[in-house]
Amino acid sequence: RIKLVHSIRKGMANPLSICTIKDISGFKDCIAYGEYGWNENRDPINIVRCINGVWDAVYTFPKNSICHIHALIPDKREACVYVLTGDKDNESGIWKATNDFRCIVPVLYGKQSYRSCAAFIDEKLMVYATDTPLEDNFLYETDLHSNTEIIMGIPGPVINGETIGGDWWFATTVEQNPNLPKIRHCISNRKAPGNKDRYVHIFCRNSAAEVKDVIQMKKDLLPMWLFQFGNVSFVKNY
Repeated sequence: RIKLVHSIRKGMANPLSICTIKDISGFKDCIAYGEYGWNENRDPINIVRCINGVWDAVYTFPKNSICHIHALIPDKREACVYVLTGDKDNESGIWKATNDFRCIVPVLYGKQSYRSCAAFIDEKLMVYATDTPLEDNFLYETDLHSNTEIIMGIPGPVINGETIGGDWWFATTVEQNPNLPKIRHCISNRKAPGNKDRYVHIFCRNSAAEVKDVIQMKKDLLPMWLFQFGNVSFVKNY
């Protein structure tokens, strides 16, 4: 049995991720997502949440500020929710939302090194993977103040990640080269500059902060735009 509970706003695609916000000081318990789509006109983008079956836009990024929202990352320790946005340099960043989304301020922004879809909060730091097809990708750790350091290089952009048990799992994608002219871009199977190979890599970061490349799966030769990226999704554990 399938029941429709909510319709995505016209012009937007399905969100990249949906998060549960629970027991965070200053926030109502809810499920929430950030709007995601190509948004070529750079229209306003909403954070949408559901409480007791009622869906509402609780914050709106104004026109020409961002392309879309990649993920919402709750942080009980700091009593906030981090908002990950993209895609161009001036649109890419990590924002801090407080006071039930009434206040959102940029923390790190303005470069592809702050373009992320997947992040993990430990006791002291945020660990995040970049998601850029345009340049090399890295796993970073940051105190979200003055210190942001590279942990390691990774072989491709990262869209999906999930905490499973005490470990953080994330996967690289194989994407087409976005620098090609539009028609060639749509039908090409040439990998992006941010991909080191044609494999999807699944990584695991354990509680000891050790990162292991667990498995690799080769992307087929079909064009990525027409037939989708090489990618892996993780089942939500709640």
